[in-house]
Amino acid sequence: MDKVAHFAAAEDTSNVDLNKHENRPAYGRQLFHLLAKDPVFIEAAMNPVVRTFGAYLLGSSYLLYSMVAFLKDPPMHCDSVGVPTPLPFYGSVCNVSWILTDYTVENGTLGMVPGSHRFCRHPTDFEQPKFVGGPMDEAMVTPVAAEPGSLVIFHGNTWHCTYPKTSETARAHVATAFCRNYINPAEDYSDLDPKLIEPHGAELARLIGHKAWQLENMMLVRPAYQTMYG
Repeated sequence: MDKVAHFAAAEDTSNVDLNKHENRPAYGRQLFHLLAKDPVFIEAAMNPVVRTFGAYLLGSSYLLYSMVAFLKDPPMHCDSVGVPTPLPFYGSVCNVSWILTDYTVENGTLGMVPGSHRFCRHPTDFEQPKFVGGPMDEAMVTPVAAEPGSLVIFHGNTWHCTYPKTSETARAHVATAFCRNYINPAEDYSDLDPKLIEPHGAELARLIGHKAWQLENMMLVRPAYQTMYG
């Protein structure tokens, strides 16, 4: 994913707090509407491995929910945004993140709570680990170790957060989020230039909702309510 890493490196990050441990804001800088910024992000979303995991976790009628570049993340949460507890055991959304910098604890890597997707609920304020200001034992969280170009893929119910940065290096990843066909995507792709869509054909048009109600795509929905793999 060298081209994505190069694009991220070209972005001006001089005004971004690098999330040092002693001054950790809850939310960080986020870059939306990446598909229109550079064709490399469309290539990243259309990567066969990325799409295979999206279809596996959400069924063949899955859609692109959003594609966002993060320099920092909020505290412990899950990505089933807007879905009330109890969450369905199958994923409503999934996260496929392209890692752009070395992800270590010192660099503020992602922290996961293994098996938390089975809780089928959102974490409470009392379940925040100590390193994000909560009361819970930090041992509940497992840090992700990843090199640039890696993919981190997880179920939308999985509790996750970021470790506080104690290094001076940048921390960045691009989160490609997919959703099931009945979820309203977070980003509107209706104005995406057709010239960007054409090289990738009907599958990209379907993924961004441009062909949502054409007959051949409506037929994808029927298996989705008969099995979670539809």
